[in-house]
This record gives sequence, structure tokens and C-alpha cells, in this order.
Amino acid sequence: MTRSGYAPAAGPPQGFSEQAQYDGVFFDYIGSWALPAEITTIWQQKHPGTSYDNAGIAFLKELRAAIGSKRIFGNQAYRLPPGYYSVIDYDATESLATSFVWGREAKLLMEGCGEQKVLDTFYRPWDGPEGYKEAARERLTMAAASPRVRLCDINYLQPWRVPTGETVEVGGRRVPIFTERTDRPAIFYGCAITKLVGGYAFASDWYAEGHGEEDVYFLDLGEPLEPQYVEKPDVVVRYYENGFVLVTRSSNRVVFQPEARCLPAGAAGLWDVYEGTRVPGWMSRRAVTIFPAYYPSTQSYYPSGRVYVYLRPISAE
Repeated sequence: MTRSGYAPAAGPPQGFSEQAQYDGVFFDYIGSWALPAEITTIWQQKHPGTSYDNAGIAFLKELRAAIGSKRIFGNQAYRLPPGYYSVIDYDATESLATSFVWGREAKLLMEGCGEQKVLDTFYRPWDGPEGYKEAARERLTMAAASPRVRLCDINYLQPWRVPTGETVEVGGRRVPIFTERTDRPAIFYGCAITKLVGGYAFASDWYAEGHGEEDVYFLDLGEPLEPQYVEKPDVVVRYYENGFVLVTRSSNRVVFQPEARCLPAGAAGLWDVYEGTRVPGWMSRRAVTIFPAYYPSTQSYYPSGRVYVYLRPISAE
């Protein structure tokens, strides 16, 4: 959010954010929720009768006056007292859809590195007590009360480890050599599942350096056509002006036929953003086939997230 190395010597002068090329400011663990106990005690000793959160909100109001329309981004997973949401522009969650921890483990021969113990990206399913729907419930309740503040899910991932096609002999048998790729299945799953609830999602490559970039982040689906997602037996779907998103509710292959009333008249086809191609047979069948996310590292299957965009007829002009 800032240009590295900039540190104003005193209070913010007029126009400081433009001079420093700020887009805004980001506060990790904003608010009192995650304060260590010893810091809470010190605060109470130094400022009896003043809550940390009231002071924090007052500080942000001063900051808002200083930076004008620049963005204020908090990261407290929607656990903040309501007063914060009158000032900040964004708030974030972490690891609601995928994560670099908790995944299945394997030992692989990695290209150029020898044998390594690795993890798959962890997928949080839609359903169940630990699923996305339940894990995001508090976040969505807070967000509904503060619609001005945008939703943002930060997900983490591992590299997607796939065979190179080469093998070596180990203990009398041929063992495949693996290499690292960007985990596009996890990126699309995180983006699609958050788009179901009207938010934004990005995959951090903090633990998978160089493997977090994907154009789907910037795709404009337009406005939603219905107030919320629709749960079907095999998928959860939400329709937008320019396309629809879905996540599967299992690790199985799914054939899904969208609601005809939600499809635009005159569309020339449907584009599968993940596959980078037209959906075959769309004009006659009006159905999509979704395969589960497959991870060769542990020979495991996980739910899938997909984004589809309507192809418009080319104008004759």
C-alpha cells in the first residue's frame, strides 16, 4: 500500500499521501481482539477509563481527516466493534476458503531439491460445522450491518505439485519427480466461494512464492441478479449480469444446468474462465461439467470453484 522506505518525520503534512504515493493504509490485527494479555494490562494501567477500541476509533477518524478519500483497510476478520466500520473501507478474513496449513501430507522427490515433506493446499468445504458457510457466518452478519465496508477474503495456498514426467530409480522402483506450479484450482475455489457472498478474494503467495498470480481476480461479473447464492444438491451458485460462479459440494464430478430465467437472451456462448475455452455444447445443452480439483502429490480430490462468463454476439457495426 505504500512506497517502501517512506517514513514521515512528524504528523502528516498537507498532501502527504499524494507525495508518498499511498493508495491507502493497512492495519493488520486492528482493534483489541488480538491484543496480548500483557499489552491489555499495560493499556489499562496507562489509560484507565479509556477503552483501547474507543481510542482506536478516534485515531482512525483523525487519520481519515488527514488522508481524505484514501482507503483504510483493516484485518480483524469482522470481529471489530461497530464504530470501526464507520471509518474503514475494507475488512479482511484469512484462510476461510483455503490455507497453507492443515492439508494432506506427502513425501515427494522435488525437481532440483531432492526428497521433501510437503502439504496439499487445504480446502474448506461449503458444508459442515467447519465449512465455509458456518465459518463465514459471523463475518457476513457484521458485513450486512455495514454494507459500505467491502468484504475481502485473503486465502493462502501451497504450490500445486505435479509430476514432471521424469522418474528416478529408488530402491528398485521408479519414482516420479515433481515440480511446483501455481495452484489455480485453489485460487478459483477461493474466488468463486467468496463471490457467492458478494465479496472479493485473493490468494496470498506468502507460503508459495511466485504462485499466487491469476487474472480471475480482476474479472468484472457485473451486478448480482439475486439477493444471495442458491444452494443446489451438488453445487452452490450465484448469477451475475455477465456470468455466474459456483462451487461443488463434494469431490465428485458434477454436471450442472443453470436456471434458464437467470441466463441472458441472445448470448453467443459461455466461456469457462478456468479452462480458458468455450463450454462445449453450451448452445444446445445449457449445462456445464465440473471436475474435482486433483492433487497428484497425495492423489487426492477436492471440491472445485468455477467462474463462467457469457459470450456476447459481435456487433454488426
